Amino acid sequence: MEAQRDGQVPVFLRREPEAASDAERSLRSRVVVTGLGVVAPSGVGVDRFWQALVDAESCVTTLDRFDTSRYPVRIAAPVRGLAAERASRREPGRFRRLAVAATRQAVEDSGLPADRLASPHVGLVLGTAAGAIEVGESQAARFAGRGPRAVHPAFPALISPHSGAVDCASALGMSGPIATISSDCPSGLDAVALACRQIQSGAVNVALAGAADAPLTPMLFAGFARSGMLAAAEGDAAAAASRPFDRSRSGFVLAEGAAMLVLERADLALGRGARVYGEIVGCGVGRDRPEYVGGGDPDGQAYHVAALHALSEGGVSVSNLGLVSAHALGMPLTDRAEMRALQALLGSQAASVPVTSIKGTIGHPLAAAGVLQIVSALLAMQHGFVPPTANCRTLDSDCRLDVVRHVGRRVKPRTALVTSHGFGGNGTAIALRVLPDALR
Repeated sequence: MEAQRDGQVPVFLRREPEAASDAERSLRSRVVVTGLGVVAPSGVGVDRFWQALVDAESCVTTLDRFDTSRYPVRIAAPVRGLAAERASRREPGRFRRLAVAATRQAVEDSGLPADRLASPHVGLVLGTAAGAIEVGESQAARFAGRGPRAVHPAFPALISPHSGAVDCASALGMSGPIATISSDCPSGLDAVALACRQIQSGAVNVALAGAADAPLTPMLFAGFARSGMLAAAEGDAAAAASRPFDRSRSGFVLAEGAAMLVLERADLALGRGARVYGEIVGCGVGRDRPEYVGGGDPDGQAYHVAALHALSEGGVSVSNLGLVSAHALGMPLTDRAEMRALQALLGSQAASVPVTSIKGTIGHPLAAAGVLQIVSALLAMQHGFVPPTANCRTLDSDCRLDVVRHVGRRVKPRTALVTSHGFGGNGTAIALRVLPDALR
């Protein structure tokens, strides 16, 4: 107990005394979203992202970043218009540049003052599936061609998946806890879930949370192309290659991107007059059981269990669920598994809860996808409009879901469920809600 006496505890570890009413304690355990940052194949910025979804505009094109003439697949959804700035002074890395750009946007959007970011009670959690793969490939080529002395002296740090979180925190002068999560495609939702837990536990008051991935590199793209998971198309057909829930879907389109959220303790956000996009009320996880990484036919268990946990924690009943932002990326097996899971989850409501997927527009940017889905769901609740699932022209005959397609729908959902799934069989779901009027 001696170490806890005032004057002996470092300033950065001291906490304000806890003396609060039941209502105040309730607000302290609630997590709201006050800032959004997006770097997507549709462009840089939230407005450009939203407009592309509303217009069902395809961002899929022929990949021209390197020579793909010998690849079995030559289409992707790259980010256009990102300023050519370095993520750090050592070596440019696209994964880190995407992450930093989205983080800066989210913070600016939130209105958080710079001095607040320096607090040890502001944290950051970044999710990524591929990490700094670009650095690994480029350094491997240098090593193969010129030997050990050609390898960058900071290579061990630069190749780390954690380098993105480090760059984001350093760019903003943060001194609070930072962490990186790599759990395949659900990494972004897992990062948001961890950040929520940190706020709810009192470890931090504010957290920047999201994900970034830049998998459009020569070797990794070759691996995806050879895996049989990607949709193949040429020329004008490329725009319609990503077809979630469509009867003729044939695979997903690999993309890159980043999305970050500013999450705050509700009482502090409301106290400073912040704009609140919505509240994160529940997080859930589940798992299928493939025999090896990337193997197996998902049966929908991961989706179902994760969704049940998220809705239960959030106190959201199926009868009150207003929107599902589905993982649906256009792969026959995973789309079918998700269809089964959502149909079982929704039961008699399956034909009346709007379901949409952003993947027909932007492709699948791995870990960033789930966080971009959160952004799209929050904007749908804000604008009272559910964007259509691009390229879903003929619905799968086994699908009994109310998939929004062809044109968007004028509805004002007050709750939403966001789902994600990974090659390892893990699934994550996040439940969102419009902040109740009584708290505004």
